[in-house]
Amino acid sequence: MKFKIFMLVFYIVTIFFSFGEILYSQNEIYKREKLFYGFVCTKGTYSILPTYEDADDFSEGLACVIKESKIFFIDKNGNIVISEKSLIRSHFKEDLTIVRENSDNGYINREGELVIKPQFSIATNFSEGLALVYSEKWGFINKKGKFVIELKKGYHAGKFSEGLARVIVYRKWEYDKRKDKNMEVKIRKWGFINRKGDLVIEAKYDDVSDFSEGLALVNIGGWVSTQGFEQFIGGKYGFINKKGKFIVKPKYKFARSFSEGVAAILLENKRWGYINKKGKKVIKPKYEDTRSFSDAFAAVRIKGKYGYIDKKGHFVIKPKFNIAKSFSEGFAPVNVSGKWGYIDKKGNYIIAPKFEEAYPFSEGLARVRIKKEDIDAAL
Repeated sequence: MKFKIFMLVFYIVTIFFSFGEILYSQNEIYKREKLFYGFVCTKGTYSILPTYEDADDFSEGLACVIKESKIFFIDKNGNIVISEKSLIRSHFKEDLTIVRENSDNGYINREGELVIKPQFSIATNFSEGLALVYSEKWGFINKKGKFVIELKKGYHAGKFSEGLARVIVYRKWEYDKRKDKNMEVKIRKWGFINRKGDLVIEAKYDDVSDFSEGLALVNIGGWVSTQGFEQFIGGKYGFINKKGKFIVKPKYKFARSFSEGVAAILLENKRWGYINKKGKKVIKPKYEDTRSFSDAFAAVRIKGKYGYIDKKGHFVIKPKFNIAKSFSEGFAPVNVSGKWGYIDKKGNYIIAPKFEEAYPFSEGLARVRIKKEDIDAAL
């Protein structure tokens, strides 16, 4: 029994943190003291005033916000459209979001109607018509709440992406002398299942990402340290196709998933570059940090400053920002001297740096955070 409880906790930490699927109850909200969230449009004006203790980006026309420790969903006019007591911090995916009653999780639709009654100890958002849940067993349910895939004992999984879901096959704990005699290591391997629950790519990888543009990032030779803070260490990264065949051999210190036909790769000299789907370096590794390509541009850092390059590796916006995020919907958040603003694809400011934090545009609006003392000016 103790082992099962431990495994449940271990799974939540290792899987849900990596998938960004941690669920928050009303008593688990992370409050940011004296900082408030609102939403701006591309004209630089507030579409929704900064009055929220916390907020998420808009997804499918609605955003989850927190005010006075209460969770709501608002529309793009700032109107409260769902205010159920059972709401948790989540977001709509495929027209459904998660609710919780007495520690059990279920799903409601955009009208706030209960579609799948609360019955799961753990629930995640839907992806490609299926959601990973736990209720005495791990598996995937459909939108009627019916189990369509029951995971085998010792298997744990992530969301479906491009028809496949990554799965961990747990094996055993041991001190792995091959790595570090003083380090306790969890022996586990990753593979992929299809929508029938069949293991179609053998669980033989030490780390994997979801499939993106037909390829998945995988690691060979790395391991998970559980001594102190859990972390994944070592190995080499490459890319496989949906048959499990290496398209790019595992030779990189780290890499990011493919986006717009290219992937960022990190060499042993700690310099980033980009490869295409044949594994050919298309942008020379010379950057201190990179982001994935989005809207045809990628943010890169060189000599301590971020700028943006095109797919030929030419700077289209010179490196002059302290921090830079990816472009979304034609605009990107950038940080100068501790304040965030937004630029267009010519590098011109559409909103001058004035926010404590800024996030990419989503569905026409961008989430921003300001100090409490700046709220009056915003109003």
